[in-house]
Amino acid sequence: MNEKRLKQIQKFLRMGKWNYVLKRGVLFWGVSMAVLMNIFYLIMGVGFSLGFILVTTVIFLIGGLIFGLWTWYLFNKKLKSN
Repeated sequence: MNEKRLKQIQKFLRMGKWNYVLKRGVLFWGVSMAVLMNIFYLIMGVGFSLGFILVTTVIFLIGGLIFGLWTWYLFNKKLKSN
């Protein structure tokens, strides 16, 4: 792993686990995916309702939580292997 990537991983780890998971996983990945997918569904003509938007948003927020936890685990694994 190059020095630049190692410093980036160390920066993320200094954020703290739950701060990282909430910011990078839930807010960054989860919210952006929910917005993009709801726009995609709108363009594709899928039946749209407030309930549909809420359900897809909750699903992507949970996905963002899982994404954040998984990347946190991978960062720790990479750091320990160096």
